[in-house]
Amino acid sequence: MIIPLYHYRSGYRIASLAKCKETLRILQAQGLDALFLQEGSVVLYPDEERLFPDEQGVQRLAECDDYDVFEIEENGRAFRYYDNESDDNAFVVTAKCNSNCVMCPSSETCRKTGATASVEHLL
Repeated sequence: MIIPLYHYRSGYRIASLAKCKETLRILQAQGLDALFLQEGSVVLYPDEERLFPDEQGVQRLAECDDYDVFEIEENGRAFRYYDNESDDNAFVVTAKCNSNCVMCPSSETCRKTGATASVEHLL
């Protein structure tokens, strides 16, 4: 799932989704970045940056669950990498790859030039 976040300017981030204030408080208490979805708007915490997904993006986020994890690229494209309600998750430490598997959801550009998170940030 790819969701474009227009006017995004915070650089590469990993953030968890919060759909209620209690989840947002828990994520903030743990020092985690959070995408807070409330009444069709999205705010990235701790920066309190208001993001502007299109209507389809808001709908896709609304279908996700609290604690789902998104990678946000510098260009504002958000990828859901962890589904909190799924028993079938995998952690992708780096999206870089020199293969071109037909079932890969990542674009060729992302696989060759994508950002890499530090071990500290991933932890």
